[in-house]
Amino acid sequence: MRPRKLPIGYSALFGALLAIVLGISTLGTVEEVWNITWNATFTFVAVIVSTLVFDEAGFFEYAASRISRAARGAFGGS
Repeated sequence: MRPRKLPIGYSALFGALLAIVLGISTLGTVEEVWNITWNATFTFVAVIVSTLVFDEAGFFEYAASRISRAARGAFGGS
């Protein structure tokens, strides 16, 4: 349960800043982790953005209707 309906990114950012302030983590550690994961992070963000664009354009509904027509009930539909 999120406190006061706060977006999840804010609580993660607060936790990271708190870890740095308390000395649990350092900026050097943050940089090291960033250097390891930056490409996967950007890939994940790109997938999310492209999915939102495709959804807004109606691509998934179009693809589903084309697949449904091509199947012609071949998968046990009534």
